[in-house]
Amino acid sequence: MQSGQNLQLFERDSRPPQARRHRSRTLIAASVTVAIGVAGLIVASAAPASATSTQYEAEQATLSGGAVVATDHTGYTGSGFVGGYTDANRGTATTTFAVSAASAGTYSATLRYADGTGSTRTLTLTVDGQSQQISLPATADWNSWANSTVNISLAAGSHTIAYSYGTADNGNVNLDSLTVATVSAPPVVDPPPARGEGASVPYDEYVAATSETTGTVLAPSRTYTTIASESTGRSAVQLTATGQYVRFTLQHAANSVVVRYSLPPKADGSPNTATLSLYAGSTQVSDLPLTTKFSNLYGNGYDTDQHVPNGNPAHHFYDEVRAMIGDQPAGTVITLKKDAADTASSYTIDLIDTEQVAPALAMPGGYRSITDFGVTPSSGSDVTTAISSALNQLQGTGTGLWFPAGSYLTSSPLSYSGVNIRGAGMWWTTLQVAGTDTSGGLRPQGGTVTIADLTISGSQTHRDNSADAAGIEGVFGTGSTISNVWIEHTKVGIWTNQGTNGLSITGARIRDVWADGVHFNGGTSNSSVKQSVFRNLGDDAIAVDTETFNGGQTSVTGSVVDHNTIANIVQANGIGVYGGGDTVVSNNLVTDSIAFGSGITVSSRFGTSFTGKTTVSGNRLLRTGGAGPGYEDQIGGIWIVADHYQLSQTIEVSSNVVLDSTYAGVKISYPNQVADLRLSGNTINGAGTYGIEVRATSGQAVVSSTTVTGATNGGLHNGNPSGFTVQDGGNNTGITF
Repeated sequence: MQSGQNLQLFERDSRPPQARRHRSRTLIAASVTVAIGVAGLIVASAAPASATSTQYEAEQATLSGGAVVATDHTGYTGSGFVGGYTDANRGTATTTFAVSAASAGTYSATLRYADGTGSTRTLTLTVDGQSQQISLPATADWNSWANSTVNISLAAGSHTIAYSYGTADNGNVNLDSLTVATVSAPPVVDPPPARGEGASVPYDEYVAATSETTGTVLAPSRTYTTIASESTGRSAVQLTATGQYVRFTLQHAANSVVVRYSLPPKADGSPNTATLSLYAGSTQVSDLPLTTKFSNLYGNGYDTDQHVPNGNPAHHFYDEVRAMIGDQPAGTVITLKKDAADTASSYTIDLIDTEQVAPALAMPGGYRSITDFGVTPSSGSDVTTAISSALNQLQGTGTGLWFPAGSYLTSSPLSYSGVNIRGAGMWWTTLQVAGTDTSGGLRPQGGTVTIADLTISGSQTHRDNSADAAGIEGVFGTGSTISNVWIEHTKVGIWTNQGTNGLSITGARIRDVWADGVHFNGGTSNSSVKQSVFRNLGDDAIAVDTETFNGGQTSVTGSVVDHNTIANIVQANGIGVYGGGDTVVSNNLVTDSIAFGSGITVSSRFGTSFTGKTTVSGNRLLRTGGAGPGYEDQIGGIWIVADHYQLSQTIEVSSNVVLDSTYAGVKISYPNQVADLRLSGNTINGAGTYGIEVRATSGQAVVSSTTVTGATNGGLHNGNPSGFTVQDGGNNTGITF
């Protein structure tokens, strides 16, 4: 089924690790006046377009500590440049500019410099007494000049901006000039989910496009098949030259990172691999191993996509890498940098997550270790047969199977019944599927089971609908739980089959999979997915679907989709409800859907008829909707679709916030009846077309207590008033009926 440093980071609490595995995530930094590392400084990307600028020559500034005017190299502006930043003047050499700001705001400070040393050098930038180290990549020689830009926040009036060879710097550069300019607004980042929408997570998230960088900030775009369209906020940073970097300052202690990145593919579609250097302060702590094995597809979407260029445009550009980086305190500067040994022609960085990972868990009571069955963690050997034997031996005993920290290589799915499986934590225990495009994962076949605290890492390089390649798939008995599980590089994350009843999914991280994240298939009842995170999926992040694939059509009833965070869905919807009854979709945060889908859809495109009420309430959607797959060219943020059969049951869409939709905030379409749609208490702001758009053949909607502002084409457009009735339920703003 189709299914500066200006940053985004999240408030965390100070409870001990065992009490805060899932902390509330609240956006606390989204404006251009946020300080990172030092108060008053905003470090940001390469200078955006400027409205006004003033150039200050370095030789006319105040020089001290051995800084001197020189003319022994060429290419400078004005009457000379400033030298003297030699090791003899380390800790003293300073050039201080007196600048003036006409009004309060964000300004770019662009230093023109030469660095003929052949390596990246550092200086200390001080703005009105607040300091930050900056990096200056090497220039071709001492007669060549380059620019380094940071963004700073200035009040109206006079200020001092100084560049010093500090004691922690390596200096040895020449300074030519400083240009201070007003700048346009940076890329939009998510406004705060003030009502608590989305999952609670234990990590901070920093967006590259609004962080300090010497790379190129991609122009924002929502055009499908562009890298920017698949990026957070629809912009990212690209590093193309040796020495270029993107930099973040830790707001909280961390010992791990997740980097969302894109590498250019090889011409023949074979995997391209490269490293990217990661620094904590001035110390390199990791060569991140990057690959295109799980990204860069060509095709028209879904199971037709392939890695070999075939004349169709590329998409699915991103993958992620995670790494432990040692204990780094709050305030540490984390830098992703293209060093000389990092050989890819370009590195596109979308975001970085930083987390303080707790130590590996100990085996709980009621479990036996896989080591009791002859398996050695991280042996590199295929242990599929040994794990299957252990599961068979434990079936019916009431004893679970424990996987201590390590990696366990498997080459086929693991089928079992009624056995609990736990690991030492999603960062510590990995069930790794061997090879390339190999089937694998866990296949519970009934009974009450627990799956917890581990990673399932697949080997699927594209979508193959014939592959048995879900991370977890099966039948789950009442009381079954899946918690704190990370799933990546599989066809599907979690798929429930007919007969599942009462499954609870919490704390899942499902990323970089080719189809659905969680799919409640026909015959699933009373099951929920909550407090989970989904990113970079090729189909619906969460699907409630009355289709069955083993005969018959059976409803899905009593599903709850609550407090999940969904981002960067490449080719479908954030959440899709396809039939069934008594479904509740509430308090979710959905951002940056790209093509062929919406933020949330209630649809008869798949499955069978609806059997009861569907409630969509309290969700926040940001930059959702997108280009359609042919049968609908402009999809709304919320999409009500009477496609293959009528929507005969009540659909209540209430108290949602729909922001900056690519097209309509809410769209009602096609070709069957929408019998009873109730829109109440919704806020729609900044829709690309209409606040509410109707293209349905027949039916009715009642709109009440709903506010539309900033919609490009107006609050309401009913394209079929003779067949579809939109009733004014009262207390609406910005809507003309």
